[in-house]
Amino acid sequence: MQYSPGEKALPVGPVPDRLQLDQFLLESKPDADIAAELRSLGQLIQQHVENQYHIQPVQTSPSALAPALVDLGLMDERDPSAAVSLASLAIDTRTRWAALQHIISRVTFASISLDGHSPVSLLPPFAGAFVRSLPPIESHRGSSEAVNVALTRWRQLTAFLLHPSRSERTPLMPSEDVSTQQAQELAAALSRFLQTFVSGGRESRYEQENHLREVIVECAALGYVIFSQPSEYRFRYDGKDGSSNGIVTCPGLDKISDEEGRRYAMPYTLVTPVIEGTYVSHSGI
Repeated sequence: MQYSPGEKALPVGPVPDRLQLDQFLLESKPDADIAAELRSLGQLIQQHVENQYHIQPVQTSPSALAPALVDLGLMDERDPSAAVSLASLAIDTRTRWAALQHIISRVTFASISLDGHSPVSLLPPFAGAFVRSLPPIESHRGSSEAVNVALTRWRQLTAFLLHPSRSERTPLMPSEDVSTQQAQELAAALSRFLQTFVSGGRESRYEQENHLREVIVECAALGYVIFSQPSEYRFRYDGKDGSSNGIVTCPGLDKISDEEGRRYAMPYTLVTPVIEGTYVSHSGI
């Protein structure tokens, strides 16, 4: 390796060990603060829905709206009945607001999850693509524990390296592109379904989509906090037994591993899902 005349070669020393590196990585945020932020976002989504969407009858059928839910990543196109069921809940004036809260929260929180299915990701552009490109764990000789530890470490290092002010050790914040372009793209994708329930003309639709974008930006901030945490978290849309007896309007949040990437035998529930009504629903609603 060659150096310019004014450049001084650095001495070669031992590679810093993990303990030294951990002194520089981003610090964790208290679980109680993360839980409070999620509850606050649930209330924000509720306010958005109640202020922006009417509860008057609409002249459309569930089957006409169902494809938009599939496009949003909410339902499997191989099971159209689930999309029709959710669309029916949105059309029914008695369950509309709860159904719209469910749809907005499901799509938005999926966009800030590494394993989420959403038309637009609000996380760093390469992050979700990297996780989706990973081959499955070998069935006989693979170690899921090793993969989990490696993924946790990758995420911790990625959050640290992407931080514009690493010495502050604070959580990442969404970039300007996320707060404008990507959030707007997600709001537009959601609005293709939601516009059926917006009163008024062009001005009302503009106000609805703009306010939805602002809600999405607030949710993105939580996503970046979770991405920056040493531990792993997961949003949950069902009860402990894997089912719900109503419409989940805001997801729960579980802590599923420690700071080393080791999975807990049982996840720690930080927030329980908010469930409205006692309607019989398909899994995940």
